Amino acid sequence: MNLLKSSYSKIFLFFAILSLIITLLKYKSFVSLFSQILIYYFILKQLNCNLYGNCHFAALITIIVPIITIIIVILDYLQKFENLKLKIKKLEKVIKVYDYSI
Repeated sequence: MNLLKSSYSKIFLFFAILSLIITLLKYKSFVSLFSQILIYYFILKQLNCNLYGNCHFAALITIIVPIITIIIVILDYLQKFENLKLKIKKLEKVIKVYDYSI
């Protein structure tokens, strides 16, 4: 079965490879890398099934969600979320101060 027949699959594969490279560089974890490879393989398989089973809308949803996740990984690698992370940490401290639970 050729998983790269469609343009959707090729676009997804491009972003997946980009994410895998970033994961390897940033986290240096082969377990994480291997799990991502497995997940991306199954997503490609599902995407191919949806496309050639005449389920184009489901295929678009299947590709959009992982691409958004991949974009977040890329932006995190480029440190675009550092201000947001600091704000979240400050918010966590404020919540801990006002936490009256027992």
